[in-house]
Amino acid sequence: MYFSLAATTLLFSIVTSSVLPAADPPQPIVNSTPPAASPEASVHKVMNISGIGCENLAFRANGVILATTAFPSALLYYIDPLSIRPPILLHNFTSLATTSGITELAPDMFYVVGSGDDGPHNIYSVNMRPFLALPNGSVVVPPVIHEIGSIPSAVELNGMTHLHKSDNFVLNADTLLGCVWKFAVVTGKSNLVIQDITMQGPPNQTSFAAFGINGVRTQNNTLFYTNSGKESMYKMPVGFLFDIFVRCYNPETKPSADHFSRKSSTKIAPPPATPR
Repeated sequence: MYFSLAATTLLFSIVTSSVLPAADPPQPIVNSTPPAASPEASVHKVMNISGIGCENLAFRANGVILATTAFPSALLYYIDPLSIRPPILLHNFTSLATTSGITELAPDMFYVVGSGDDGPHNIYSVNMRPFLALPNGSVVVPPVIHEIGSIPSAVELNGMTHLHKSDNFVLNADTLLGCVWKFAVVTGKSNLVIQDITMQGPPNQTSFAAFGINGVRTQNNTLFYTNSGKESMYKMPVGFLFDIFVRCYNPETKPSADHFSRKSSTKIAPPPATPR
């Protein structure tokens, strides 16, 4: 794995523009024997929104789901998992074609990425703190939504995550460039922070088969990500220093990542992120 790092100082200076391979290989996340399903596990259909293709989900502290949409247009929905309220359309991003990644960086402060058919890729803040809706789904006070910037060099942004709740930046997966972008939510500035072969899609493919890194989540300073075209899931240990993504570097180590493949007989460990 290698990183493009901005110059910063934290008792010392890091200044680099070169491509640096990652340090020691990440630890495996695969099991040789598929885990048995928990007897308590169950799946329930909580809502059906006809004609809507949900893309990514985030959860409020009360369990309510915020869902972005891939089609027919760029929407943001409020979904009550207890079905007390009907689905509520929170916002229609009329200038965009789709909404994709979403993450919560502070309590009830969410960030959403959306794009037009040919770009740009814009980042929006969604403040749910003043939101108020009646049991019948009528919105009394809508969320406060602002466009805060864009990632002009991105090609196809999808999943979004963050390292810590105290951070002032989010991480965005670029499924066609095979990389992760850092976007500062205060300044609106962005830079490429991770690019690795495990994030790239299969060569000589088109459409969805060419997709690489897609869904992203973090837990305990570890980045988990799926690769749609390779039908695999990977994890990468990461460190946190000041406000940038860094790792220890070893020039003798080749980039590598542990992964789980749908085509293999192994199964991934339980998901790293648990809804509140």
